[in-house]
Amino acid sequence: MRVIRFLLWFIAVIALLAMSYVVAIYFLGNANSVSERIANELDRNFGYKISMHAAPEVRVLPTIEVQLPAATITDKNGQTVAFYRSAYLEINPIWLVLGQTHIEKLHLDGASAQIVAPNTWPAFIESLKSDKVAIFDDIVIKNLSINQGELSINREGKKLAFRNIALSVNEPAPQMHGSIEVSAQIADTDKGLLFDGSAALMLDLDLNQGIIGIENLQLQAQGTRGATPLSLTLAANLAKLQAQNAYVSSGEARLITNDGNDQFALSMADLQLDTTQWQAPDFHVYFAQGSGQQRL
Repeated sequence: MRVIRFLLWFIAVIALLAMSYVVAIYFLGNANSVSERIANELDRNFGYKISMHAAPEVRVLPTIEVQLPAATITDKNGQTVAFYRSAYLEINPIWLVLGQTHIEKLHLDGASAQIVAPNTWPAFIESLKSDKVAIFDDIVIKNLSINQGELSINREGKKLAFRNIALSVNEPAPQMHGSIEVSAQIADTDKGLLFDGSAALMLDLDLNQGIIGIENLQLQAQGTRGATPLSLTLAANLAKLQAQNAYVSSGEARLITNDGNDQFALSMADLQLDTTQWQAPDFHVYFAQGSGQQRL
């Protein structure tokens, strides 16, 4: 008798969970609910508005797949801050029953954004600070990818442009802590710089204390300055950047022309610096320029 009673209760619980699952998909996995949730999150977290150029397409089971149309994102003053041609999401429907959103995959195609950078580094760090412990509340993103992206950073009338961005970030939310792989074309017309570069790193962004943590940074770039071909490499084992100080456990940088005549190399260990001084027990600089008897 107890076995039969247990089986009946077990079947009832399974049926209740199944009904909750279906209800969650019906009410939360449709085009209107998806549009409203995205709009509410952008408004609540950043004060931005999103304008989609068409209705999203939603497919359910076994995951919720959402295809978002082209959209424009504006700030509270109506100025455009970002745009994308299309976006794709895969949402785990189980967590919707619990009031959370787990995005297994978020892909943006043709994303474009413009940023006006603060005039000083401390002002930039301060702009990142927040009392929140997560970028988004009740949202988990397992993988973020961007294809054919563009980013313009404007500062005091000067512009640094990143084009053809290909970006992959593992587990960027709820907190910005994950491995990043990125490639892009970098252009600074004021200085005549044009680079094609790629980088891999582990990023840890502490919003509460305003700390940017970087681990295992590896950057490679090939490009030109004017008519001079250049190669750039940058590596850092561990770096912590704050508004008033920074620390680098070990790092190196090398800039060299393709003919090898002009070189600049820098390596350091346990570098600590603040607004008034810097110190490093192990610091090396190498500089060479010219060729033959004119070589320095």
